Amino acid sequence: MTMLQNPEEFSQLLELYKQAKPKKVLEIGVKFGGTLRQWIDNSEPGTTIVAVDDCRQVDYRLTNQSYAELKEINLIFIKGDSHSESVINLVNHHGPMILYSLMAIILMKV
Repeated sequence: MTMLQNPEEFSQLLELYKQAKPKKVLEIGVKFGGTLRQWIDNSEPGTTIVAVDDCRQVDYRLTNQSYAELKEINLIFIKGDSHSESVINLVNHHGPMILYSLMAIILMKV
């Protein structure tokens, strides 16, 4: 899977992810699905990952959905603009989450 992130920066972020072992994760902007695959690979069974994207790229959805099921990860795709109220409401329906971003890491107790 293609990843657009800088490999060195992402490896540092991934280490934080592994240490935190979040049970709920939010990814905004999935693009090709490379980062999403890393969250799936490094999550504990039972983790919920909510992926928000306008879904211009559809191939990652099928590949990651099947893979997540094999690893007992609850993968939820929400199609739409992450700034829209309807998408925000859908995300909020799944409860407090940890948002992983290369720009900032926001940790919330769940």
